[in-house]
Amino acid sequence: MHYVCPDGQINEADAAQIRSIMRGDAEEVTVLDHAGRAVTVDMPLERIIPLGALNMRIVASVNATDKVIGIDKGTINSEVLVSRAHPELLELPDVTGNPEMMLKLEPDLIFMSSWIGGDAEKLQEKIQVPVVCIEPTLNGSSFYGPGGVFETWELLSFLLGSEEHTRGLIGYCEDEIHKLQKVTSNIPEEEKPRVYYSVHTVRAMTKYDPIQIAGGRNVAEELANPAPGRVVFEVPKEQIIDWNPDIIMVHAFSEPSPSIQELLSEPSFQSIKAVNDERVYYVKGPISGIDPASSLTECFYMAKLFHPQAFADLDVEAKGNEMLKRMYGADGLYTWMEDYYHLYSWNGSVSEDETLEEGGTLSRLSSITSNIF
Repeated sequence: MHYVCPDGQINEADAAQIRSIMRGDAEEVTVLDHAGRAVTVDMPLERIIPLGALNMRIVASVNATDKVIGIDKGTINSEVLVSRAHPELLELPDVTGNPEMMLKLEPDLIFMSSWIGGDAEKLQEKIQVPVVCIEPTLNGSSFYGPGGVFETWELLSFLLGSEEHTRGLIGYCEDEIHKLQKVTSNIPEEEKPRVYYSVHTVRAMTKYDPIQIAGGRNVAEELANPAPGRVVFEVPKEQIIDWNPDIIMVHAFSEPSPSIQELLSEPSFQSIKAVNDERVYYVKGPISGIDPASSLTECFYMAKLFHPQAFADLDVEAKGNEMLKRMYGADGLYTWMEDYYHLYSWNGSVSEDETLEEGGTLSRLSSITSNIF
């Protein structure tokens, strides 16, 4: 969504447009969205329609829900974090699959996900309203890099006039991630657990940033990614057995499938270390696309699961509630999410078999974390 020079050359008119954008008084900008489409948008934007849960989360994160005039109720309901934080959104008109309703609401802009860029072009032509595609999952639910969460926040906040809020948000997230990496960077690679992220048992999440940030090694990252943006692949059970992960994370839904107990009792998995050690846990993960807010909390959740001794002083529930309030402006969201998705809870304690040894890597790391959290 950067400014685009229509003819590919920067001339004086383009330079004047860029200066106008920087001053914040541009009446029209042309942006390049995540589907590679050049879209011209009239500024300022006051009335928007984010289609899908992913787009609504991004809009809420950059503090722009007051501009939303219609929602896609096909993907946004009372069990989505953003609608729990902003229940007023559920009272807005439902535009699901209804271009006529969208047009009736007179939006300045519609947001769609980039994997349906072709449909975005058709919708734009049909109702003559700019449609911008965003997608902060192109490189595997990353916070950094092209198509990552931070870049997406920056691009959206530029359009919606919330740059100051978003700069603070990105700074906050970077500081929180740095707190974890200050600890995990001191953990030898061979001591980082090998993690299998299970989606319906035999589908592997090949890239998910929180695993690496939390000090884990994703066993499925070795798989080739033939399709850009595709990060989930079906794998045979034999491959999972051969990986022999130390930890299995189960992608949870309101009705978790498979259950932890089903994985623990799977006859063919009895040789897997994670099963033998009963280190199988639910994780919310992406649902209808990434939720940057819950992904940040999962960095901390996984860090304590992966390295319970190093993060003995970390209160995951308190930290999660703090971060989700920073993102969505409501209290107790992590506590709800922890219960709803059956996430592991420590209740602020560490079991006896996780007692730190005197000296060595673990005690040094515990000393670091006690000064951070």
